Amino acid sequence: MEYWKNDIYLITGDEPAYEHAPELKKQIKKNISLGIRDGAYEGAFYRQFGPYQAQSIHLRFYKGTLFKVQWTFNNRIKLQEIFDFLSSDLIKKLGEPIRDAGKNYKRLEWNSEQHYVQLFLDIGFDITIEFADVSFNQIVEKATNENAGIH
Repeated sequence: MEYWKNDIYLITGDEPAYEHAPELKKQIKKNISLGIRDGAYEGAFYRQFGPYQAQSIHLRFYKGTLFKVQWTFNNRIKLQEIFDFLSSDLIKKLGEPIRDAGKNYKRLEWNSEQHYVQLFLDIGFDITIEFADVSFNQIVEKATNENAGIH
């Protein structure tokens, strides 16, 4: 499993995109000091879902442990087709989800004590799949809230 680490870019806050966003840069630096790192997977292997490929993969680490992954599909021509494929595949693997839909979105959600999975279709824009380890997610939320003075 170590071989994929060469395909990860860890965000530092020093990237040119943050030059004109000082508050975001400050938040990224603060998160890093708390052991929270964001990154992007730049490899090809973990992008494929059946015949469909995710255009981006966002990773979140806490003290070196990967606890959240978000895949994004931007193929606007085939959004509904991709959503139907992914939802069918996830239902086969995870069972019936909690369903939610509005005028501009569809969301399927699976929750367990250990994992959280969400499939989200932003109609006309993109699809995201988010997978998170619940216990790490709670630890990170608590650390960021305490640091921000939210209790």
